[in-house]
Amino acid sequence: MAMKYGLLGPLTIESEGQQVQIPGPRLRAALTMLLLQNGSPVAVEQFIDGLWGERSPQTARAQIHNIISKLRKALPAEAGEHLKLINGAYQLTLPPDAIDATRFIASVRAARAAVKTGPTSASIAELRTALALWRGEPLSGIEAPFAEPARARLEETRFAAHELLADMELAAGRHHELIPELTALLDRYPAREHLGERLMLALYRSGRRTDALAVARRLRTLLAGEYGLDPGAGFAELEQGILRGDRALLDPEPKPEPVPRRDTKGGRASGAVPSQLPLGTVGFVGRAEELKQLDHGIEALSGEPGVLLVTGPAGSGKTTLALRWARAKQDLFPDGTLFADLRGYDQDSPDSPVRVLERFLLAMGVPGPGIPSDFAAREDLYRSWLADRRVLLLLDNAGDYSQIQSLLPGSPGSLTVVTSRDALGGLVVRTGAITVRLGMLPLDDSVEVLRRSAGATRVADAPEAALALARLCGGLPLALRIAAARLVEQPTLSLKQLADELAADGRLLDGLALSDGESAVARTLDHTYRRLPAELARTFRLMGLHNGPGLGPGAVGALLGETDGASIAAPRLRALEAVHLVARSGSGTVSQDHCAMHDLVRLYALSRTEAEETPQERREALSRLADWYVALGEAGTRLIMPERPLAQFELKWHASDRIPFTDAEQAMAWFDDEAENMLALTRQCATLGQHTAVWQLADVQMIHQMRRHLLDNMLETQKLGEAAATASGSDDAVGKLANSVGIAHSLRREFPEAVAAYERSLAAYLRAGDHFRAAVGQMNLGSLHYDFGQFTEARAHLRQSAEMLRGLGEHRLLGICLGNLGLTYSDQGDMPAARELLEEAVAMAEKAGAGDQIYIIRGDLAEVYLLLGKYAEGVEGTTTALASARFHGDRLHTGRLLRQLGDAESEAGNAAQASTAWEESLQVLAELDSPECEELRDRLAGRRYRPFRKR
Repeated sequence: MAMKYGLLGPLTIESEGQQVQIPGPRLRAALTMLLLQNGSPVAVEQFIDGLWGERSPQTARAQIHNIISKLRKALPAEAGEHLKLINGAYQLTLPPDAIDATRFIASVRAARAAVKTGPTSASIAELRTALALWRGEPLSGIEAPFAEPARARLEETRFAAHELLADMELAAGRHHELIPELTALLDRYPAREHLGERLMLALYRSGRRTDALAVARRLRTLLAGEYGLDPGAGFAELEQGILRGDRALLDPEPKPEPVPRRDTKGGRASGAVPSQLPLGTVGFVGRAEELKQLDHGIEALSGEPGVLLVTGPAGSGKTTLALRWARAKQDLFPDGTLFADLRGYDQDSPDSPVRVLERFLLAMGVPGPGIPSDFAAREDLYRSWLADRRVLLLLDNAGDYSQIQSLLPGSPGSLTVVTSRDALGGLVVRTGAITVRLGMLPLDDSVEVLRRSAGATRVADAPEAALALARLCGGLPLALRIAAARLVEQPTLSLKQLADELAADGRLLDGLALSDGESAVARTLDHTYRRLPAELARTFRLMGLHNGPGLGPGAVGALLGETDGASIAAPRLRALEAVHLVARSGSGTVSQDHCAMHDLVRLYALSRTEAEETPQERREALSRLADWYVALGEAGTRLIMPERPLAQFELKWHASDRIPFTDAEQAMAWFDDEAENMLALTRQCATLGQHTAVWQLADVQMIHQMRRHLLDNMLETQKLGEAAATASGSDDAVGKLANSVGIAHSLRREFPEAVAAYERSLAAYLRAGDHFRAAVGQMNLGSLHYDFGQFTEARAHLRQSAEMLRGLGEHRLLGICLGNLGLTYSDQGDMPAARELLEEAVAMAEKAGAGDQIYIIRGDLAEVYLLLGKYAEGVEGTTTALASARFHGDRLHTGRLLRQLGDAESEAGNAAQASTAWEESLQVLAELDSPECEELRDRLAGRRYRPFRKR
């Protein structure tokens, strides 16, 4: 009987029908972490953060190895076999059905997929069976820093499954049976608005109209009293429908038949399948003719790498239309959907094709190190990946043809949808793009926008005024929504009063007559803005300063200068969202409450900022925002790479907000969310000459950019940082940022540029009198030259570094430096010098107590002995290093030292011992999927090989 693991309640393990007890809370917590990451490696640092958080003991690393060892012994033998050490990380790999949480999530996904074709009794029963797996609070009894966030994620998935089940049951017409279940759920989650909607619908379909309205009143009262909020538009529309007895609500809405997915690679899509389409605007109205044109366009482009262009005035709803159509057609493209907002009309930072190509390639599953730095090579890789695939691309807000030329597929099957305010004649001429021109909404559709946004009853009570207001808005969706927002904000303001007010302003009518509609939007925004309370108006103005994709409450609080910024900014953002001046982006993995501005709204906000805030006030606001990002970036970097020394930052402003991450994984997710914001802010501060902010921002972004292999962004920010540090006169900062520039060039394999950057870093550290970092800089230069086979230069730099480290008494680094220098002499054939240096390197490592370093140097020294023909010393040294590598759990060096031992035995004529060592080496390295396995197979097959080959 296969083993079963339970996480949806207290941790349980069942083997052969018997419960297995794991002794000790720490062991149970470690096993839970492994089960949650089933099939993925968990690094020792992750274990430390997950089990202790910020209060980890100095012996944490040793304790982790001890915990895993005890865990292996506590688990049945079959389970222990699935727990392996791979590249220094522990990985537990179990069948998906062995863990109840994994089975539950898979069942929910299957049920969600079944909704597209219409729920069946079988799919409903499967989802109910999945929910029955729950035995109480997930991870009950597990007390560790990682547990609470994991519990919250599982609980949220459970709630989403209940909502999905309700939708499926309602679609199947089982509203009567659903009422008790939904009532109990709403008692448990009383503020869940969408749950209330489902219960209201079930009650209404069961003939209990008054009970449905009672649920609505109860939820309205709760939201207003507890949170100061009104329900959303969907809730209000359902409530209105129930009030008027809408018969359309009595039957489930018919589901369209899904388009079958075409197999593209031997019956299924291969590789990563990106799905990047963001949420569209709710309340989409009309555009039936334009949607038909897009449908006809895709038919006409059959078999070609087609392009559809949606063009029209600013604010006319191009993005909304394109997203609406793309979502309806995405099943035609089984290899995924790609989306990029090119920000072609953002004068400060339009997105460049080279950065978009990097994001697309990452989304397609291309590993970061596999993405070329050369633009042409990157474009070739992108088009090669798209060949023979069917992908839908949506390129939004294109400024000109040059911005999208490199992003267009070169082979049939894929489709690109481009939105732009311009006609893009170059695109049409070169690609034969089919153009769909988006004009203003017809009058009836404009009134429908008002009805859905401002309330059906209000519009029905004043039809003539609604028509007049729709005419004044000129059919521009953004202007219509802003007018409706004013009506919602001022319940006593009638449609006629608002129409009269707008009509009296001749400038508004003039603005609506312009072809691009921008004046109409500006004037309507002005009316909304003037009615904002002072604190909301200032929030709106200062948000316009930042040109990134969207800010969360903490960042907005920093702009405002509020130390407790998040709690103050969050309700202001909700208020601005209610009048459609900002929109929730919903794209973050950590912070789901980022808010962004429409392009035109931001331009308007910026105009108000320039009119009402002094240049000094604007600079100080951006400076506070930079300090906020630097403070959080520093905290995140310390979690991700605690050993990296950070500069002494100069922060003039500090927030008291809680740091929104507690471990390295969460910190990386925060950086993922904020990367574009930080990049945009770095550029802005560089343009404004805010040098300290620039180099500090660059420094805190460096580790995230390196880990995510965002080399284009890394090189840009670190160069800006070095230039800013130079301008600020801080040699310490120049040294640090120039070193980061060198790392970026090294990763891009740009040797001359890397050398030049490292030399600038070294010179800066010497000017600053920082001899320790200067010594490290010399060692970096030596290692770089060694990596590129320039041994003479490598020796010179490594010698200088060694002399400096001797004077500083830095035994550990001196050991590393001497070891590298010894390898350089070895590769040049000077074995006596190599031996002398490596022997001293071992002595330095022993003096520093660097156990994890000693066995690596001992192995290199043993190889030199073997190359000198001293087989007894070589075998003894290799055996000693091998025992130490095994003790430290270093599988890679264990495998390599076993290979070296086999080579030595072979040269000594001991064929049997050599074969045994090689076989064990092959077993270890095969577990790591090492490319060195092929050489070992040659040895075992008796083929020729070069002994003691350098690594």
